[in-house]
Amino acid sequence: MFVGICYTQTAMQTKKLEDYIEGKKEPFTLGDLASATGAAVHELKDEVAELMKKYRCSLEATDQGELLYDFGKKLYRRTKVTLGERLAAFGAIAWKFFSTFYKVIISVIMVVYFVIFVVLLVALMMAAMAASEDDSVGGGIGELIGGIFRSIFIFGTHHPSTYNPVDPWGYDYRHYEPRETHWPKRKRQFKTEKEEKLTKKSFAASVYDFALGPPRVPIDPLHNKQELASFLRQNKGITCISEVQMLAGWSREEAGQFLTSAIVDFDGDSYITENGTLVAEFDSLIRGTDDSKTPIVEFWNEYVPEFELTGNLGGRNAGIIFMNSFNLAMSAGFLFGAFDDLLPVASSGGGWFLLAWFPFVFSVSFFLLPLLRWGWVRRKNVEQHVDNIRRRIMRTVFQEDQEMFSLEQLTAIANEKRKQEEILKPKKIKKVVDQMIIDLTGDLHFDDNEKPIYNFHMLDTEMKDIIVERSKRTGDRSAGNVVPVL
Repeated sequence: MFVGICYTQTAMQTKKLEDYIEGKKEPFTLGDLASATGAAVHELKDEVAELMKKYRCSLEATDQGELLYDFGKKLYRRTKVTLGERLAAFGAIAWKFFSTFYKVIISVIMVVYFVIFVVLLVALMMAAMAASEDDSVGGGIGELIGGIFRSIFIFGTHHPSTYNPVDPWGYDYRHYEPRETHWPKRKRQFKTEKEEKLTKKSFAASVYDFALGPPRVPIDPLHNKQELASFLRQNKGITCISEVQMLAGWSREEAGQFLTSAIVDFDGDSYITENGTLVAEFDSLIRGTDDSKTPIVEFWNEYVPEFELTGNLGGRNAGIIFMNSFNLAMSAGFLFGAFDDLLPVASSGGGWFLLAWFPFVFSVSFFLLPLLRWGWVRRKNVEQHVDNIRRRIMRTVFQEDQEMFSLEQLTAIANEKRKQEEILKPKKIKKVVDQMIIDLTGDLHFDDNEKPIYNFHMLDTEMKDIIVERSKRTGDRSAGNVVPVL
């Protein structure tokens, strides 16, 4: 009976807290909560910690050193999948199914309508030419032809390994190694590493990428927390919101939500410094026997890959366009009865579908897909370019030991740190910096000449504070000695 009463009281208290938070719809302190519910502050701290495990929350500090809890306008379960996430997951599955199905259709069209005759003809010509130089070459022609035909039905167009090409603006990024061709490779000079890779790319892979676009190196959704855990183990188990922004490039709100989630997941805690910096500490996380580390890459040291329409060289695209145009012209001829006298079976039901409708619809869709993707790719590349500029400006703001910058200063320092990247102009980066001052919770004011001055006081304070706090810790990572079990 006593247990039942305690359980009921606990449930009632939890419901009361949830009602208060949903009614509040804005950040609150433990003092606010104690005043509204009449519960003791030390009890509320544990109960709010439990609610943080259940609902999405973000922590922030006030200029008076108070800890603010922000559950948002509405309580959202941490494990709840949002509508946007559901749609994104459905879209990814639908696209994977469609692309696989479409690649099967492409392979059938390639084999039935074009490739068999072209491959045999070219292979025989190559054998004839090679025979005059090396009599042993002829024995490998069968293997060559077999390899080419097998490659048509390998739907993965790239290898898991990656290399780092450079986009038109000079930003290097991770790109999959393309699947290589079975044709003999010619020795020649290349302007760029990417051109060399694409020259060796399998023709079948090029056809798939022409229609569906080349795959991009995906981002592991768990990588951020892996990277944070590794960062904490190497930095005495403490961090702040600004350092999370340094690692991920998020706005302060996004970084705060992520850090709060990490506190819950990694059994962390938090405190506030005299300067109002929220410090998250993870003592249990840094103690252990495993010295393996996830590579730590600051936000600005990993540029966003460009979005490619086909991922092929111009000559390869021309060959693919010719091949599909040939199929389109032949199927159109059968569709409109141009070959009825020569091949009467083409006008019958089955023949009309196999030789006319099916290849005609496919060939039209093969041209439509890249045309439909063109506008999307163009828009995404504009966003990618802006994002990479943002990374360069963030590097300047974080690495320079100062709070305030003019637009000209930010531009000059960013250009000084460039390698092969584009040369920036103040006018070009203004919109990026205007948004960044919001994301990093800075201030904007104007000097006597009405020129904008960007003040990143909070960022500067937090980054200096965390260095001081880190210097106070021993950084002992020992898990302790094993106690024998008797």
